[in-house]
Amino acid sequence: MRKINLNLSVVIFSFIALAISGQSCFQKKPDALTRDAIDESALPDSMLRDRHTAENSLDFEGKYTGILPCTDCEGIRTEIILNDNKTYHKSEVYLGKSDTLTSEEGKWVIHGSIVRLRNQLNATQLYFAGENYIQQLDSTGKKITGEMAEHYILQKATGL
Repeated sequence: MRKINLNLSVVIFSFIALAISGQSCFQKKPDALTRDAIDESALPDSMLRDRHTAENSLDFEGKYTGILPCTDCEGIRTEIILNDNKTYHKSEVYLGKSDTLTSEEGKWVIHGSIVRLRNQLNATQLYFAGENYIQQLDSTGKKITGEMAEHYILQKATGL
């Protein structure tokens, strides 16, 4: 009888081991989105340093120029200079209304792809940073849409 109990134990143990190992064969494989959700704390520092963001992959410091839309003039000739030391200078001329050049200075920061300008009076303006351009955003940080959307883009000056 003892031999039967021993054989029965081996059979039960073998069945349980087979069931556990077989279960992993039938688990659903993660889809592409699940595989991309990586626990960054487990990654080596060398992999984290190679992450590309607007701040580390775009050369966005420099001078941006263009004519922004205006409700009561022909347009606003705008120049924004983003300096390496995180300061900016912005100058504007309201075309067809006045030849007066207005300017302001302040500090800028970037969060992801959003550049935030903050002047001396603590007023802020938001821009999307792209390759060789910045695009003015609305006050909530969303891109301006519609037929005028492309007129809110300032191009980076090259060759300076």
